[in-house]
Amino acid sequence: MGTNTVVGLLDLISAAVTPVVLISACAALILGINNKHTGISDRMRILAAEYRQADTSPSRRRQILDQIPIFFRRFRLTWYALGALYGAVMLFTATTLQIILTHRRLATGPMSTLALFDSGVVFMFVAACMEIVEVILSLRSLDIEMRDIPSPEPAPTSGSRK
Repeated sequence: MGTNTVVGLLDLISAAVTPVVLISACAALILGINNKHTGISDRMRILAAEYRQADTSPSRRRQILDQIPIFFRRFRLTWYALGALYGAVMLFTATTLQIILTHRRLATGPMSTLALFDSGVVFMFVAACMEIVEVILSLRSLDIEMRDIPSPEPAPTSGSRK
């Protein structure tokens, strides 16, 4: 193998590493979000079963009815985030293929490679935004769950100063 061939192969490998690393990052995010997605659906089933029990108090039923729509929104957000991450994986895989094909002169257009890569990054960004919203909603559902539990912090008095 000539020096030019070795340099060309090293350039190819270097160019393909970035999308491959991002595929691995997406896989790690998919694993975590999928676990959360499963936990949310399990929690919804548990709440639904509790609601159906005859001995569930009216106040608890109200809490459950207030929480279920929030859990459902969280469930959908994690589902959308998973879809965006799987889309990013496909785009990063296509980017890697495009790099290889362009290097072998079987395809042209570095702009299409860049567009694929940029689109994958946008999909990852969208997934992260959805996850931020989901975490905010999880705080709301936790507030509802804790309504009937006394606060561990003393309530401020009307004349107290901070």
